Amino acid sequence: MTFSTLSLSRRATFALVMLGLSLAAVAAACAENQEVTTRDPDAGITTIPGVDAAEVDATDAADAGCSDDAADCGAPAPVCNAEWCPVDTKITDERIGLSAVWGSSANDVWVVGSGGTALHWDGATWATTSVGSLYSLYAVWGSGPNDVWAVSTPGALYHTTGFVDGTAQWSRVTDIADGGVDTLSLGKVARAVWGTSASDVWIGGDAFSRKGSSTLWGGFRTSAPDGGASDAGIAWTSISNNHITSIWGSGPEDIWIVGPGSRGVQYGGSSAAHTDGTLADGGVPVWTAFDTQSAYVLHAVWGSGAGDVWAVGERGSIRHFTGGATRWSIAPSPTTSTLRSVWGSSPSDVWIVGDEGTLLHYDGTTWAPATAAFEPEKTTNLYGVWGAGPNDVWAVGSRGVFHYSGPKPDAEGADR
Repeated sequence: MTFSTLSLSRRATFALVMLGLSLAAVAAACAENQEVTTRDPDAGITTIPGVDAAEVDATDAADAGCSDDAADCGAPAPVCNAEWCPVDTKITDERIGLSAVWGSSANDVWVVGSGGTALHWDGATWATTSVGSLYSLYAVWGSGPNDVWAVSTPGALYHTTGFVDGTAQWSRVTDIADGGVDTLSLGKVARAVWGTSASDVWIGGDAFSRKGSSTLWGGFRTSAPDGGASDAGIAWTSISNNHITSIWGSGPEDIWIVGPGSRGVQYGGSSAAHTDGTLADGGVPVWTAFDTQSAYVLHAVWGSGAGDVWAVGERGSIRHFTGGATRWSIAPSPTTSTLRSVWGSSPSDVWIVGDEGTLLHYDGTTWAPATAAFEPEKTTNLYGVWGAGPNDVWAVGSRGVFHYSGPKPDAEGADR
C-alpha cells in the first residue's frame, strides 16, 4: 500500500515509500474475491442508510481479512515516515467512518463513529464493542474509566461502566424527557457530551422540542444524583435553547458552549456563551454571550484552563479567548479548510484537526501544519482529536485512526 503525506500550508501531497511490489502482489492475493467499496468522505458524521438491513457483523468483517495461518499475509507493517501514522483497528468495512475520540488514560481510549461503532484501545489492542444499535455515534466522553457516554440523537444516548474482561456492556439510557422527542424533531443530532463529574453530564446538539411542548432544547444535563446510570433512570434539565456543537469547561463554574448562529447550522454564523454556574428559574444556567468575530459556524471548543480557551470552525476559523477578555480574538490560520476538533496537553501544545486531512499544531506562538501518512488520491476528513499526553495523541476521521507519538524532525514534508 502507498500512503501520502499532506503539508497543509502548501496543499502538497506526495508518496511515502512503504513496501515493494512483492507486498502488493501478496495483498492482491489475500484480497481475492473481496468486494471493493468506496467510503463516503462524510461517513464519519452520517448514519448508514437502512439501519435494519445494513448491520455490519464485526466478527465477519474481521474474518474477511487474512487468516491466522496464511503465511503470505504476515508481511511487516508499512514504515511510516510522517508525523501522524495510520493505525490498524481491524475494521474492514470501508463504510465505517469515525467521528470522535476520548480517553481516561493512555490505556483506556474510546473511538465512536457510524453504524454504532464503539472501539476501545487498552494500550495494546483495539477491540470492537456493541452499543446495541446501528445509529451513528457523534461524541464520546467519560468522567473516568467506569463512566463513559456515547451520544447519537436526543433519543439515542448510551452509557457503559467501562471496558472489563475484553468487552463493554452498553445500555441505552432514558430519553430526554417524559413523552420523548417530538416527531417533528426527528433527525436532530446530539453533537457534544461533556461533564463536570459522573453526576453532572451535559449533552448538546441540534435544538429540538419535546412532545407537548414548543420549548426548544439545544442542550440538557443530568439531574439524577448518580448521573442516571441506575435503574431509576435519568431526569434531565435544559441548559440552553440554542444549537450546540461543542461543550467544554474547566469546572462547574467555568463552562463554554459554541455553535452556529441562533437560526441553526445551515444558516451559518457563530455563537459562543459562558456560564459561571449561576442558575436561573427552572435550573437553566445563566449564559453570557461573547463576540466570536466570526461569520462562520464554530464546531469545537477546548481550553487548557479558564484563561486559555480555543474555538475552531468553518473556513479555517481559529478563535482564542484569554482571561479578562470581552470578546474572542482572531488567531492567524494557515488553512481555509473546515476545522472540526481541538485538544491540547498544555497552553503550548495544542492540536486541531479538520477536513481535507488538516492537522495543525500550536507551540505557544504559531499554528503550523503537520504531516500524516494518508492514502493517496483519497480525501481524509478528520473529526476528532484527543491525547493522553504530548507524545500520545489520537485523531479519527473518515478513513480510520491516526496516531502521533512525538516529534519527527526528519519526517517527509515536516514544517517543524
